[in-house]
Amino acid sequence: MPGRTWKNIENSVSEGIKSYLLSNGGTEGEVKGQLEVWRVKFSDSTFTYYKTCSLYSTPSNSHDPAVFEAWKEIDSLVGSTYSPPTKDFLIGFDETGKGEVIGHMVLTGAMFPKEIFGKIDLAVGPADTKKRHVFDYWDDLFRRLDLLITRRAEFHGLGRG
Repeated sequence: MPGRTWKNIENSVSEGIKSYLLSNGGTEGEVKGQLEVWRVKFSDSTFTYYKTCSLYSTPSNSHDPAVFEAWKEIDSLVGSTYSPPTKDFLIGFDETGKGEVIGHMVLTGAMFPKEIFGKIDLAVGPADTKKRHVFDYWDDLFRRLDLLITRRAEFHGLGRG
């Protein structure tokens, strides 16, 4: 499971988040860099608020429900990264490659029911798909998504272009 990131959090709201974490068993940690404002250890996750007004939570390796509840509380204070879906299914497409002149083009699509929208967000988290990564990074990401496959969410390959 990946961590979570929230952006554009006002300082006053960040103080409310910090108070929530501390009042629910978190402990204040030592700030480790010039860009950090505060750091709180909460269960097996560390929440760090930065001068850039971003908040990052490391993953909960034990999948502690208290960490997920803290994430929900933060979402309620700052708003979710995404708008909740209003349609029964969500569909997306993306392509990669340089086209016929230079090389192959690959097009992929995804369709999933709105009921697993939140689970996909938790599985993928702040995945950085615009950077080059080692195979294990992509394999781990796929494994997390693979756990969500049901009769209504399946992977299908398409041919090359």
